Amino acid sequence: MRPAELSFPRLVLVCGNIREDGTESCGAKGGAELHRALKEAVRVVHPEIRVSKSGCLGNCTSGPSVTIMPDGVWLGDVTVNDVPKIVNYLGGHLAALDVPEDKQCCGGGCCKMP
Repeated sequence: MRPAELSFPRLVLVCGNIREDGTESCGAKGGAELHRALKEAVRVVHPEIRVSKSGCLGNCTSGPSVTIMPDGVWLGDVTVNDVPKIVNYLGGHLAALDVPEDKQCCGGGCCKMP
């Protein structure tokens, strides 16, 4: 079986998970609002990029979390105020996220928005 070709260059996942037991989760910390704001902003500027709500990304204590694929960028503590930075990053302005080098992600780690 071959992997399917994606019809979009990037996929942005916004965690919207709400834990049933009431413990800390991205959805309870504004994940749904973040998803709506990011989806609207990206749709206007970069309609070729897909923004989707996801289940748990495994970073609840630093949520809401956002993952940008295939870039491998993981972000935590993201708010609607960070949406313009993310939109600029998606437009090729790599410095737009302004994530310090020592907090850049690899291997599923998480960068916190400054």
